[in-house]
Amino acid sequence: MPTKLPLQRLFVVFILGFASGLPFSVLGPTLQAWFADANLSVMQVSLVSLIGLPYTYRMFFAPLVDRYAFFGLKRRRAWMISMQLLLGLGIFSLAFLEPNNSFKMMLVFAFLLSVFSALLDAAIDAQRIEYLPQEDYALGAALAVLGYRIAMLIGSGLILVFAYYHGFSEAFKVMALLVLVGLTTAFFSQEPTVAAEAPTGFTAWVGPFRDLLSKKNILWLFGFVFLYKLGEAFTTTTSGIVMPFLRQELQFSIKTIGYVNKVMGISALLAGGLVTGLILRKCSLYKSLLYIGIAQAGSNLLFLALAIYGKVLWMFLLAVFVDNLVAGMGATALVALLMQVVDTKYTATQFSILVGISSLPRILSGPFGAYIQGQVGWVNLFAFACILALLFIPVLIKVKEFCASKASF
Repeated sequence: MPTKLPLQRLFVVFILGFASGLPFSVLGPTLQAWFADANLSVMQVSLVSLIGLPYTYRMFFAPLVDRYAFFGLKRRRAWMISMQLLLGLGIFSLAFLEPNNSFKMMLVFAFLLSVFSALLDAAIDAQRIEYLPQEDYALGAALAVLGYRIAMLIGSGLILVFAYYHGFSEAFKVMALLVLVGLTTAFFSQEPTVAAEAPTGFTAWVGPFRDLLSKKNILWLFGFVFLYKLGEAFTTTTSGIVMPFLRQELQFSIKTIGYVNKVMGISALLAGGLVTGLILRKCSLYKSLLYIGIAQAGSNLLFLALAIYGKVLWMFLLAVFVDNLVAGMGATALVALLMQVVDTKYTATQFSILVGISSLPRILSGPFGAYIQGQVGWVNLFAFACILALLFIPVLIKVKEFCASKASF
């Protein structure tokens, strides 16, 4: 029986990664696609990226996840189960609204759901860190990211094909039902066998920040996390500017975008899992972050080419494949790094702080990208993105020094 436990736990980590990515894809790319398909303006569509703000600021309410438990459950399962119940009901409710008639209402409601989703992520991240021994962090990160990327593939790829034939209203109902996968897993999963004592009182809010800021060169780590995610901010599926570019500038249909995301996404997931595993096995985490970060910068060149040459299907296929490949690889390497930094007493809050920093580029890419595009056009926007994607390299040196004591470096 004990030999089965690690496999069971890794399976739980994988499914909860899926549960984390599902609402994010619905409230981001899929909602953007719905708005773009309803012929709303580029600025209105790009505002959807602001729905992601709770993911950035979840550090301020993540202490709730570290501090409180309810419904007779322990902390992690209590939050995972309750938030997924609210998300399932909320996504189902969105299906009965229309962008042209209820744009502001949908935006506000989706923002509220993103708060629930951010709390869910905080609980899932804490569960994973406390659930696995440190030597399995890299594998756990890879499985969590794989589950997350599969959810993104379904939520921003397959579901668009479904929406093409049946409408976005029916698509949102299907996505609401898929929430049951993570909900069921959370219900039957176990709490970590060894978890730190819950912080009490005001310490639950102040302690995580004080502990994290006391670490040497921690500001360099913050800068690295921000700049590393900047490499994919303008091209990844979750970017606030990609859907208007593909749908309104290049005039690809929702059906085509969905099929390309499905076919290329699946291929990239399979290839990415193999490549990331080989890189992390053969190289230190430091070198892995460097090589993958440069690859992320390279993926921006493909979108630059699309902006120059226009609606070229094979180029679109290649761009989506490479983007899914390197974005998944980058996320795996970054999560493996962040899992080593946090203190288990403040797992949910400290990981939320770091994830919040990493989500800033994606969130700002919508309005910032829309403004830059309006001033200089799509070609110059993606050329600018290529330059920004390389800024992480000098900061990575300081990150190496910060984590010099870690065996994986």
